[in-house]
Amino acid sequence: MTELAPWQVRRAKELIERDLSVNVPITTLADACGVSESHFRNAFKAAVGEPVHQWIITCRIEAAKAMMLDPTRSLRDIAFACGFAEQSHFGVMFKKREGMSPDAWRRKKRQEAALARIIAMDAGWARS
Repeated sequence: MTELAPWQVRRAKELIERDLSVNVPITTLADACGVSESHFRNAFKAAVGEPVHQWIITCRIEAAKAMMLDPTRSLRDIAFACGFAEQSHFGVMFKKREGMSPDAWRRKKRQEAALARIIAMDAGWARS
């Protein structure tokens, strides 16, 4: 089996990442790469290391993590913006990938940021 050419991988990823809230059909991705749907599925997995659907979930989780750093954004809005049909589905997928709920992850990141600020302040005082 052959992998997709670098331009084909790049094109597929661009189409997917353009708007993660939209489910881009496999046929659209395959057509954009000039291959059949079955060839695309197999070649994408060979090139990227995971099936298309799993790669999309990974992208959605990474985008959600970036959005979750903004404390004013609700988890519900983030879930929809990243293409999850429901907040509960987002929570299940997030926990499966990250080992904790989105809310727990968000709290952990806030605590880490607060600790980093304290350490930076201590370092500044030590130099004074």
